Amino acid sequence: MKSWFSVRHIILVVAGLLLLRNAFYLTAYTFSQVVPAKGILEPGSQFAHFKNFTQNARHIGFLTDKDMSPEHNNGFFSQTQYILAPAVIHLNTPQPTWNILDFSQMRYFATAMRLLHARRVANNDYGQILVQHSSP
Repeated sequence: MKSWFSVRHIILVVAGLLLLRNAFYLTAYTFSQVVPAKGILEPGSQFAHFKNFTQNARHIGFLTDKDMSPEHNNGFFSQTQYILAPAVIHLNTPQPTWNILDFSQMRYFATAMRLLHARRVANNDYGQILVQHSSP
């Protein structure tokens, strides 16, 4: 009869225990990396809360210093038109009472607000600001 305490058996038991331990940690790590699926956002949803302020507006300006050519724009202008419909969005036209400012630098926001005699009404996480301007 063979002994259960031979070096070979001890090595096999230790290797089996290490294998089980590593399998447990691999499973725990895998489950910790699983991110819950987020719902699909509707295009323009970042502008949805602007609609609360501009419900009666027929025209809204969209002022930006960014390249709005089809090759380089990020789609925010089109998304704004989509989500704030039926209001008509005018690109780089400051005449409407309501304007959405989308600039590359903060100093441009301050300059535009000063020139428009505008006050900030709302902003979003994407760097756009909704302003309402009054007559000087």
